[in-house]
Amino acid sequence: MTQEARWNRDYNARHALDRMKKSGRGLEKKHKDKLIDSTFDPSIPNTDEQAFIDEAQKIRNSGGLNNPDTYNQKNSPGEKILQKQGR
Repeated sequence: MTQEARWNRDYNARHALDRMKKSGRGLEKKHKDKLIDSTFDPSIPNTDEQAFIDEAQKIRNSGGLNNPDTYNQKNSPGEKILQKQGR
């Protein structure tokens, strides 16, 4: 399960739906930024490994960790899985 949330920046995370909402509220408070939209996408297959891979791909697609338009500060464990797979 991965979360994609939009404020004026992206934030991608591997969370269940209830955790996604809590995480969004925490980021709103921390960055004093209003959440605009949030999307919950269950991973298929619905495994931890696939959720980490999906999270890593979304972080990459949003410009990666060095992008000033994302709140992500750490890479997903899925990044190592993708690298091992040669992707």
